[in-house]
Amino acid sequence: MSILNRITQLVTDPPPAYVFELSEAGIAFAHGARNGFIPLEPGTLVVSPVEDNILRAEAATAQLKSITPLDGAKKRRRAALILPDYAARVTVLDFDSFPSSPEEQLSLIRSRLKKTLPFDIDSAAVSYYAQPAAKGEKIEVVAAIVALEIIARYEALFRAMNFQPGEVTTSSLATLNLYTPQPGVAVIVKLCGKILTVMVLDGAILKLFRCVALEEITE
Repeated sequence: MSILNRITQLVTDPPPAYVFELSEAGIAFAHGARNGFIPLEPGTLVVSPVEDNILRAEAATAQLKSITPLDGAKKRRRAALILPDYAARVTVLDFDSFPSSPEEQLSLIRSRLKKTLPFDIDSAAVSYYAQPAAKGEKIEVVAAIVALEIIARYEALFRAMNFQPGEVTTSSLATLNLYTPQPGVAVIVKLCGKILTVMVLDGAILKLFRCVALEEITE
């Protein structure tokens, strides 16, 4: 099973018929054999982990209508949303021991993250995956966290278009689904606008994840 399937599902429902990836530049989409990209006007979406990302919802909705117009059906269309990396926080935590109870696991992770996030951990969606570890080694847990207000605004944009956003992940975590693990250390770098994401893997184990906003991009 891929890293994507194990650690990136902040919300999970049946498999989606539509996939959308959002960025400040625009909206990429796929539905069956149909796929494409439509740009967003500057200022429509401004990525932040702590503030509303969608500043011009009407403009974003208009672009969505041009991709997938409402068909009058009452049943919501299932969709997967891929959010910008900088809208969330992804980190690798290490533990000497890790509880077996999901409730205790989540409580421990929230406690470790409480002082390191720029938003309230008690008002955030948390997804995590304990990576395989050899006996006696530390247990490394990948955690993906996004403020509930941020994720709610993204979901509301699609619910207004009769979509059910049943799976939500981030861009670089989704990218890992394209990576075939190899022996040794691998570094994956992703640049989207001014947002730089770096992932370091040792085989299939994610060892480090960093996402930063650069002040200036030079050609």
